[in-house]
Amino acid sequence: MQINPTDPIGGASRPTGPRPVGDRSVQRDAAAFAESAALHQAWDQVPAVRPAEVARGTALVQSQQYPPASAIHQIARLLASNLRSNGE
Repeated sequence: MQINPTDPIGGASRPTGPRPVGDRSVQRDAAAFAESAALHQAWDQVPAVRPAEVARGTALVQSQQYPPASAIHQIARLLASNLRSNGE
């Protein structure tokens, strides 16, 4: 089979219709997002620090019973078992 690139019937045809005007990337970036603006406004109204959580964390750090000894032992067991399994 032979293909003749100058043959008007067998070659690829050029696109028809109006050509796009301007740079397409600029057109895509110019979209307006009303929901995004509303989200930004809502985010700006959220406080950066939650005072109740800061107070809770401060109280936990100052507590002698936090974290409980049982939690520390469980974490120590998990770490020890991971060290043993990685060393073998």
